[in-house]
Order: sequence, then C-alpha cells, then structure tokens
Amino acid sequence: MGPKTKTSKRTITNPDGTRTIITTTEVTTTNAFKQETSKKIDTQHLPSLPRVRRERVTMEDGTAGWRKTSTVVHPGGQREITTEHPNGEKEVKIEEGPKIKEEAVPVESIPKELEKKLPSWPSYPWDSTMKKLKKHAEVMPHKVAIAFLQTSGNNTPTISSSMTYQQLNLAVEYLASRLLPPEDEDDPNPTRGGLVPIPKDQLPIAKGDRILLVYPPCSPHFIIAFLACLRCGLVAVPVYPPHPDRKDSVAAFVGIARSCGARAALTNGEYAQVKRLSKMKSNFAGIIKKKKAINDEYDAPSWPEELIWVVTDREPLQNPPTNLPQVDSTAEPHETAFVQYTSGSTSAPKGVMLTHANLAHNLYILTDELDASSETNVVSWLPQYHDMGLIGSLIGVIYCGGTGYYMTPIAFLQRPIGWLEAVSEYRGTHLQAPNFAFGLTARKFSPDEYYKGVGGTTVNEDGKKVKPLDLSCLKHVLNGAEPVTEKSMQSF
Repeated sequence: MGPKTKTSKRTITNPDGTRTIITTTEVTTTNAFKQETSKKIDTQHLPSLPRVRRERVTMEDGTAGWRKTSTVVHPGGQREITTEHPNGEKEVKIEEGPKIKEEAVPVESIPKELEKKLPSWPSYPWDSTMKKLKKHAEVMPHKVAIAFLQTSGNNTPTISSSMTYQQLNLAVEYLASRLLPPEDEDDPNPTRGGLVPIPKDQLPIAKGDRILLVYPPCSPHFIIAFLACLRCGLVAVPVYPPHPDRKDSVAAFVGIARSCGARAALTNGEYAQVKRLSKMKSNFAGIIKKKKAINDEYDAPSWPEELIWVVTDREPLQNPPTNLPQVDSTAEPHETAFVQYTSGSTSAPKGVMLTHANLAHNLYILTDELDASSETNVVSWLPQYHDMGLIGSLIGVIYCGGTGYYMTPIAFLQRPIGWLEAVSEYRGTHLQAPNFAFGLTARKFSPDEYYKGVGGTTVNEDGKKVKPLDLSCLKHVLNGAEPVTEKSMQSF
C-alpha cells in the first residue's frame, strides 16, 4: 500500500488584518512491520483583504462622483493605500509600519482562540455569490437567469433552452448534495453514496478537493456545476476540453490536472462520448513516447489515472427531486472557491487560487461600477474558462440578478453579426469582448441588410428583405483582454 497523505490548514487573521496560513502535512507509510508518520509544517504570511471605503465628493468643476479608497496591510505593518478619484486619477501611498522582529513561532503555541477572529460573511459589506443566487430565487423565482442561443443560417439567434432563478437554484442545491452528500451519523461510509464513485482504497470526496469542470463552451451544465462546487465547498477548476487530436491541448489538460491535484472531472455526455471514441489516453501516451525519443531526459507527466470522470447531464437537473437533503454548511470567505488557470498560449498554464471573498469582492465592485442590476441583459459568446467570460459575462449576471443570453464562440466566428442581432432582439445592456471582436463584427456588417428599429423582417424600397437592428438598449460596452486599438473601436 502506498503512503497516505493528510493535509490540514489553519488560517489565522492577525490583529492588523494580515493573514497567516499554517499548513500541516502528515505522510504515513505502512509496511509489513511498522507504520511511520512524518509531519511537515509550512507557514505563509499574506496581506490583509482590501478594506474599501467609498465617499461621494464634489469636484472643482462642480461635478459629483465617487472617490474610492482601498487599504491593504502587508506583513510587517506596511500599509498600501490606493485612492481612485472620479476623474480617473489614481494615487498610491505607502505608509511604513512599525519594525517588528520576526521570530519563528511553533504552531503548537498559537492559541486556537485566534481562529475565531477569521472574518465571517456578516462582517463583509458584500454578499457571497450563493447568497445572491438564493435571494434572487426567492424574490424573483420566475425571472429568466440564463438562456442559451442557437443559430441557423442567416437567421437571428433564437433561445434553445433557459433556466429561471428558481430552477437554477434548485439544480445547484441538488447537484451540490450529490457531489458532497450531507453526513449521516448512522452511515459507516460517509459520502460514499455521492455522485463521484470513489474507490474503497481512496479517501472520500471532502471540502477543499479540486474538481475539474470539463465542459464545451456554452454548455448549460457548466454554470450549474460551477455554482454547485461553490455551494458545497469543493474547489472548481474550469478547464477547456482538450481536443484529442491536438498534442498541446491534451498536454495542457494533463498538466492542469496534475498541478491542482484534481480528484474528479465533471463533464457532459457530448464530450464524454468524444473522449471515449478518441482514445485520448493512448494518444497522450504516444505524445510522451515521441518526446522521450527526442530527449531522453524529458520529465514526462503521467496520465492522471486516479481522475474520476462524471457525466452530470444524466442527473435530473431540469426537474430535481425536492426531498434530497441539502448541504448544511456554507463555505467561509477565506476558503478557496476556484482555481483559475492562464490560457497557456505563451507558457504552461498557471493556476491562481481565488477565495470566496475574492470572488464576492470582485463581483461587488464589477456590478457596482457597471451599474448592473436586475434590469441588466448580457449577450455573450465568450468561453467560460477565463476571467472576462466566467466573471464578467456569466457569474456577474447571477450576482446582480440580471439575465444572460449565451451563444458559442464558433457561432460568433461563423457569423459575427448574429451577436449584434441577439443584442437587438433580447435588448442587451452590457457587452464584453476582446478587441478583435469589434473590428471583425464591423467588417462583416452590411448596412443595406438592416433597418433601424425593432420588430420583424420587412421589405425595403428596393423590394429586398431587411431585418431590424436597434442597439439603443446598450449601456456599457467593455473592450479588454488584449491590446485595444482605436481603429477597431472607431469601425465598430
């Protein structure tokens, strides 16, 4: 039997707001004669969470606006104070703290009582993502939260499926309880009856375990799986589904799975079929063999044999049973919510751990700055694996209580103007896209095929059919994620 590793973390918030994370790793090895346990303790010092203060001020020209001050305390007492003025000016001031001689402190000597000083949700000025979802499900249960668009030829994209806030919340609660079933005191094998089939020689799925979300772009089940992980305390890791015939894609996936220590991978039936038919594992073995032949010293990653694949669209998420016990715990602000990886276009993908507080604060600032509310309509084709698509166009909609309309990236590339047709049809108020999308859409636009207004297709003076296009509903258009060019924006 191989060694068993047990890792525990204690996060302590110091009086000045800085945080100390103490990680204890115990490795137990067993042979025919004895059992040995070794312990390793690592201490990590982190800055405080930003303390944000907003105040309304009047500028010299008589205009009013909001001034935002953010204060971060670094280990050692140094305070970083960032002030953002309404006119866009930004000031950063560093204040030196008292010089403190740092001495090593044994973990055993740190009082347990200090753990009670960890900030909880009531102490934050912003709500968690799951609290927002639950609130929207109670206040406006029948409002559409997410809708998925399908395209057909040159026709305006139409809605293929949608979920209300009530339906989405029920689906999330159900999947969360299936991923991490509530513990039963009479059950000798807790969490063994969950959705993830854990072998008997492995530890059961527990809070903090990493779960890969391997869904094709614009998959309705992605958002349910992501929120379900947040709900039950599992750590979501969004990953682009590796293309079986692309060596770099498969290698990047294996690297991410190994890097984050994923226990399971959630996907849908469509991709599960592609993965099964393509023999992705044997293809990866061929890649490693070729690299070994070129460089005998190549440090080859191994295929994640322990990774358990689970298809979630076999679950009754559209109409889940109501008698299933709900998850009885809530993730704390300091706990990791998800791991976001870079695209890997310039180097191997690198992951960043974001806490529930990070996510809530980001969403709070984003929705506040963009005036997003329950009246917000987002129309997007962005993939859900990176920040603009995941936070800006998907989770942000859930947070503010708006409605999101989503089409696939392929549909956009095949017919960019369909994006703007959907904006006109569904009265989009907020758009997010990288710079190239605006230039591409402008180049593909033919003014003689449209008339300004809303309604159905009509005939112009020349007897040609024209479609309505009215973008007066737009309030915010965000261009980012790559260098912004004046030419692209002017043409748009």
